[in-house]
Amino acid sequence: MTNISTLLATFKVSHFFLLAITLVTFISCVSDKEEININIPNSTLNIHTRSVGNTTGEKISYPIYIYVFDNAGHCVEQTVVTSEAQPISFLLQEGTFNVYALAGAEGENYELPAKESVSPKSTIPLKIGMHHADLMTANNVVTLKQDETNTLTLSLTRRVMMLKEVD
Repeated sequence: MTNISTLLATFKVSHFFLLAITLVTFISCVSDKEEININIPNSTLNIHTRSVGNTTGEKISYPIYIYVFDNAGHCVEQTVVTSEAQPISFLLQEGTFNVYALAGAEGENYELPAKESVSPKSTIPLKIGMHHADLMTANNVVTLKQDETNTLTLSLTRRVMMLKEVD
C-alpha cells in the first residue's frame, strides 16, 4: 500500500512539474514583438486644418477642439489648438479613427464635453446668456498603419447656428 501511495504522489508531482515546464515554454515562445504591440501606440497622426469657403484665404476660427475616436466610439485623444502655428500630432495605435473638429467654440460661451464623457454624438450647448460665435466643424475618418506617419487635412466649414435678422 505504501508503495502505491508513494507512486501516486510521485506521479502527481511529476505531472505538476511537466505542466509548469510546458507553461513556461509556451510563454517564452511568444515573441517580444507581439508583446510590444499590445497597448503601445505605434503610428503618428499629423493633422492640418484649412478653411472651406467662398473666398481664398478665408480665416479659421480659433480655438479648435479636436477629438479622436476609436471604432467603439471612445475618445482616445483630445486637444485644443489655439493658433495656426501650433502643430497637431497624436501618437496612436494602428487602426481606424474618426476625427472631429469644432472651431471657434470658446469655453466661456459653450458647454464643452471632457475627454472622458464626449462621444461622436455629443451636443455642444450654448451657455445661458451667451451668443453664438463663428463656428466651424470638420469630420474625417483615417486608417493608421503600424510604424507609419500619417497626415490628415481637416477641411473646416462654417456653420450657421442662429439667424436674428435677414435683409
